[in-house]
Amino acid sequence: MTDSDRQNGIPAADADAAAIIEAALVHVPFDGWSDAALQAGASDAGLTADDVAHHFPGGPLDAIMLHSHLADIAMIEAFDAMSDKPDRVHLMIRALILIRLDQASLHKEAVRRALAVLAVPANALVSARALYATIDTMWRAAGQQDTDFSFYTKRATLAAVYSSTLLAWLADTSATVGASCSSFFNCDWISGNEDCVSGACTCKARYENGGSDTCTQCSPGKYKASTGDSCSDCAPGYVQASSGETYCSICDLGTYDAANGGGTTCTSCDPGTAQGFYGQTSCDACTAGKYDASNGGAYGCTTCPVGRYETASYSTECTACAKGKYLDLTGQTTD
Repeated sequence: MTDSDRQNGIPAADADAAAIIEAALVHVPFDGWSDAALQAGASDAGLTADDVAHHFPGGPLDAIMLHSHLADIAMIEAFDAMSDKPDRVHLMIRALILIRLDQASLHKEAVRRALAVLAVPANALVSARALYATIDTMWRAAGQQDTDFSFYTKRATLAAVYSSTLLAWLADTSATVGASCSSFFNCDWISGNEDCVSGACTCKARYENGGSDTCTQCSPGKYKASTGDSCSDCAPGYVQASSGETYCSICDLGTYDAANGGGTTCTSCDPGTAQGFYGQTSCDACTAGKYDASNGGAYGCTTCPVGRYETASYSTECTACAKGKYLDLTGQTTD
């Protein structure tokens, strides 16, 4: 077999045989995987009964094997054509499974009937071959070319995952995978940070729609506590310094939110000012007769003591009375 006889690393299918299968799929829901369905498909494709006998000497079992093989080829072609192909192996495998089932959704009954045939004990070997071919194709498409012991364990593990997923997909009667989602499939997006809400893919808490069907973490100064499309700015007086958070932190005493919403850090009150409440967007000036004893970050302004006064605002200390003068009251603005 030459390179031209292969598609995406797996053997290409005979064009006439593929045409018979494609045409027969509309008959399989009524006639099952049978000679009658293959004969009808050949007629629709402009071929003859002799062509059916030539391409499918094993009858319907050969047709089922070719149908699975064609699905493998289509899956790889769609995966290779992805513009935003995932870069992690588990996400690649997830994407390949979703592609495979999405493509099969138009002929779901044909897949169901094929599994019924393959479930017959006498067809166990054929069933295993078809399953192995699909699993091996997925792993190789995900870049797993290793040939050590993990070669077998990876395929055995994925075979169990794919088989159970396939059965659950067959039992699911809601929307197909496509651009929407269903009760079984959370979503066809590949970032892994989305949920299905009312038949549409939406980002989970901590994430927002980053475009191209991906969910990205909320940036600093934003938060998202539940499923939805967009992260929200922190409210005035609240901040968040980290990415991907579900809450914002309230500014402490002696600090304020300088950004007045959407801030990342609280700022300490400037010298001569103070803030005695939580969650504020500014600090209050220490007025005449008072001063900022902390020289920045004060919870409150301190009244000038006896013997001292302050005429201006924003002061960090009070002025002592001049010689020959005294003050016997606190909080005075003149001597």
